[in-house]
Amino acid sequence: MSGGYAPTGRTDNRRTSLRVLSSVIVLLTVTVVLASPLGAAATPGTGAPPQLGMAVENPTASSGNPVIPAGYDVDFTCYGGTITQNGSVACHNQAVLLDLCGIGTCWYNLVGSGMGTSTFLTWAQGGYDQTLHCSNGNCSQAKLTVTLPTGVKSATGDLTLYVTTTPVRITFVTFENRSTQWTPAEIQICLGISCSTESNGQTLTLQTGYWYLVTATNLRSPYFIFQWTTNGGSLSNATSNPTEFDPSGSGNFSLVAGWDNWGAYVYSPATSLGTVTSVSGVIYSLTASTGQQTVWMGIGGLPNTNLWQAGVMINGTSGGSTTMVAFWESCPTGVNCGTTYVHFNNSFTLTPGDQVYVAVTSSGGTSTFVIQDLTEKGQPKWSGSQVFTAYAQTAEWAIEAGGVRPAGANIPMTTLLVNGHVLSLYTSYLWEKNVVLGGYWAPNQLSESPNGLSFNETFST
Repeated sequence: MSGGYAPTGRTDNRRTSLRVLSSVIVLLTVTVVLASPLGAAATPGTGAPPQLGMAVENPTASSGNPVIPAGYDVDFTCYGGTITQNGSVACHNQAVLLDLCGIGTCWYNLVGSGMGTSTFLTWAQGGYDQTLHCSNGNCSQAKLTVTLPTGVKSATGDLTLYVTTTPVRITFVTFENRSTQWTPAEIQICLGISCSTESNGQTLTLQTGYWYLVTATNLRSPYFIFQWTTNGGSLSNATSNPTEFDPSGSGNFSLVAGWDNWGAYVYSPATSLGTVTSVSGVIYSLTASTGQQTVWMGIGGLPNTNLWQAGVMINGTSGGSTTMVAFWESCPTGVNCGTTYVHFNNSFTLTPGDQVYVAVTSSGGTSTFVIQDLTEKGQPKWSGSQVFTAYAQTAEWAIEAGGVRPAGANIPMTTLLVNGHVLSLYTSYLWEKNVVLGGYWAPNQLSESPNGLSFNETFST
């Protein structure tokens, strides 16, 4: 019942390897090792995702004379592709061992290409003693320079060429207030040295079979990453930042940001879906309470906008008695409403533990509410309307609480609908935690069913 809210160490070996690995897809890897060969690289899209742009090996530094005499081998492995080095084909769909670079500085003009219908996509590099400079617009031609500092006889690094596979279209989604373009973060997605930063609703073509590095960028204080969701592929970790994404088909990729305010999910519709005109759901109320727990559905309020809400207030005493009262509220922009604009109905009987249906609407200058007890005989309800226009670009399912609850107490919210429709898990949400005396209320991850979304509000210490 609030008036809205403001918003690795160096190694000592001397071997250089250039590799292309393929199993359906083509992966070209150039590895500067200057010692014993690298272990087998992971096939893209299977097993654990590679750490793009990082050295794949860190052997223990050697001492004394180099393990491999001056001249140093270079192992070119290029199954499924071609590597051209300094104007000559180093390998074509095979493994070739070449003699290259001595101590000091050496460089190679590289050209990477695919086979058949595949074409150059990008490079990834890692290591301490190498640099890559693009020689043409798409970087399919590049210069790799390896430099060993004075007194150092070895180095480790890697360079990978990615080629096109099967393209898919991924739409990136973040929470956004469309009228002010306010958003808590953007999404950066990288494959090797190629990166793109996407805002809410933007679509990017990705290639299947590769693990992309995904990072929430421009993350505004006090926001943090709560969860990534996608229906377009696999995630290495759904809650870390950064994470890795293996696309397998066209779909959405959503960043769910979090912060401390209400214990809530806030939804913001895509432009194509229009505005929020109705919000509804079922509250499974507490059977006992200590302090005050206010559970509601609302339209508007973020950031600091007209808020229309209705729900139940659960009041408990230390002696164990608990009462429930229904309410609605119209809270104007810029006002810390408190209980000033709240309207209670003490004659509408609700029993702790009952299932309570709540629905609010706002359109055409009029806002309405319905609160109905689904447990009591006859399913009694209280409804009404008010001349009021809510901010129609957000929907909320929330709890505001005071007092102390035992750890593990929870309030389920189910059958959550917006404009009468079931929402996707892969759209625009903001997750919120409500910190109170002795702990905090917070929703768990959303789940989806044909009847609507659902989640549990759980109290933790």
